[in-house]
Amino acid sequence: MPKIICASVECRFNNDKNECTAKTVLLGAGNILTVWEGRKDVWNCQQFELSEESKRLLESFEALAKNLRREKNDS
Repeated sequence: MPKIICASVECRFNNDKNECTAKTVLLGAGNILTVWEGRKDVWNCQQFELSEESKRLLESFEALAKNLRREKNDS
């Protein structure tokens, strides 16, 4: 399989050298409208999964946001 460079650092298949380590890679095509650059073609990886570290960080941020909302509503 050819070497695939991945910019998604939160994916569990992304190693320290930003290379995809998934056994197979399936990409979906998309087209998005941007504010400044018009339309852009994009590739979406179908194997994307959050790494354990990313999951823990996401849970921490969600708990922090919930606490901040609670404090705002209490005051």
